[in-house]
Amino acid sequence: MTRHELAARLARRLRPPGTRASDALHAALAPFATPEAVRDLLCGTLRDEQWLDAVRDASYRHDNGFDKIVLMAGAGYQFRLHVWREVPREAEVENVHNHRWDFSSVILLGGYRFQEFTPDPGGCPFHAYGYVSERGSASYSLEALGQRGLTRSFDAHLRAGTSYTLTSDVLHRVSNPPGRLTMSLVLQGPHQPDSAVLVYAEKRLPSGRTLPRAGFSHEDLRHLLGDLVDELADPLAV
Repeated sequence: MTRHELAARLARRLRPPGTRASDALHAALAPFATPEAVRDLLCGTLRDEQWLDAVRDASYRHDNGFDKIVLMAGAGYQFRLHVWREVPREAEVENVHNHRWDFSSVILLGGYRFQEFTPDPGGCPFHAYGYVSERGSASYSLEALGQRGLTRSFDAHLRAGTSYTLTSDVLHRVSNPPGRLTMSLVLQGPHQPDSAVLVYAEKRLPSGRTLPRAGFSHEDLRHLLGDLVDELADPLAV
């Protein structure tokens, strides 16, 4: 599939009349929610230098421990991969957070522990922060808000093939086990008006200053996507 075909298909599926936004996200993601379909997309990306350059410019290594690979972005949506690479030991736990937008996700390879939380003054104490970043920016900042309590409301280990949709207000985090490559496909919707992004961390985070995001070189991204193409060719081996 070419980038123009992908953009046209996403735009068409995200704007069906009389459909709830969350249902539209799930329906638009569904045709791509297999290893074979994503492998085809990545092969198309590797054949198209302009597409590869656009992916590189929008992608980065997320501080929550995964590679965020943006395959396509348009008016009111972003279509991307989240890749947790194999690490030999337990990684630091991801920070609890919400988003400015609703999203749908499907796990393509591997699997992870997924947890949801609700605010609770009597719950476990976390260091709370307000998250500030413009879309497409190479940096972000955190504003310290003091300690706040959270209670875990959902906790499950999700396997490849699992899909779900979350609204912007749901506090959640993901933990990938050591020694496992995990890949998910994510389709986010438009920013919700007046939504605030909050981050809750077990340890103090740097705040009050601009924090850079780690991007990819052209060759590093090409190498990563090539490795993912190979992994997707034999998903049962992961």
